[in-house]
Amino acid sequence: METVAYIVVMVKRGYRRIGIGTELVKTLIDLARERGFKLIHFPVFERNVAARRLYSKLGFREVGRIPKGFYRDGEFMDEILMAMELPEPGDQA
Repeated sequence: METVAYIVVMVKRGYRRIGIGTELVKTLIDLARERGFKLIHFPVFERNVAARRLYSKLGFREVGRIPKGFYRDGEFMDEILMAMELPEPGDQA
């Protein structure tokens, strides 16, 4: 049984800021919990403030950084790893 889920979520421009990302992440948390995962990791680049805010709001915390882990729009930026420990199914969160 796998214990860590490493998940990437992207929402297409034009569909952002209407709750789709929140619902996707909540659904992925529920699915991971149901399948017995103990930990979820979400990578995010440092300038993606909206995603970092969303993950924090849902209970994720920054657990690490990879300097220059992303290359986008002609420049390097840090990759931030956000993580959440999952309770066992049926346990209180």
